[in-house]
Amino acid sequence: MSAKALDGEAVYSFTLDDAAEVGIIFLLEDVRTESLDVRLLGPDGLEFPIFHAEGYSARRDVPMIETWLEPGDYRIVLSPAQSPGILTVYLKRP
Repeated sequence: MSAKALDGEAVYSFTLDDAAEVGIIFLLEDVRTESLDVRLLGPDGLEFPIFHAEGYSARRDVPMIETWLEPGDYRIVLSPAQSPGILTVYLKRP
């Protein structure tokens, strides 16, 4: 996250061939930012807010969601101000 400000850029992409329950886990380390917005974009205009925070600071945080998704192409996009820290995305699916 410190290399440059990411404004709506995909940080992770995946494709589901069949509908499935999916878990998305984020590992945030040493993050300090004025704004952090993480969304899941998918087929048919799907836009699912995953995480939003203002004045966010964390030494280590692990937000997670589980949701049912239809088949298609998905992107996880991040829109923070440039900030120190590391974001790692893990996807859990059957």
